[in-house]
Amino acid sequence: MLSIPYSEREEWKDVVPVAQDEGPDPVVPIQYPAEFRETMDYFRAILEKDERSERALELTEAVIGMNSANYTVWVFRRACLDALSKDWKDELQWVTGLAHDNPKNYQIWQ
Repeated sequence: MLSIPYSEREEWKDVVPVAQDEGPDPVVPIQYPAEFRETMDYFRAILEKDERSERALELTEAVIGMNSANYTVWVFRRACLDALSKDWKDELQWVTGLAHDNPKNYQIWQ
């Protein structure tokens, strides 16, 4: 199933993506897939604004789905959960499913 790019979603029109800064002359730039790059660009924008909203929480789920070892997204997800007064039982159920699929992902266990 193909997802709609964030740049084409009406609810994300107010966000200016923040590209990864690899410096002026990266020796070996990583060739990320387009969907991953765009998702991370939107995540960096939300993180920079410290936006703790439903859409930010949903974005953290997308980022974790692409790279569950990203410590920064886990920390920000927790901040969103707290700010939105989410039920931790629901989060534990979701994380438990991830933990079974990724037993060596230490960010999940933090």
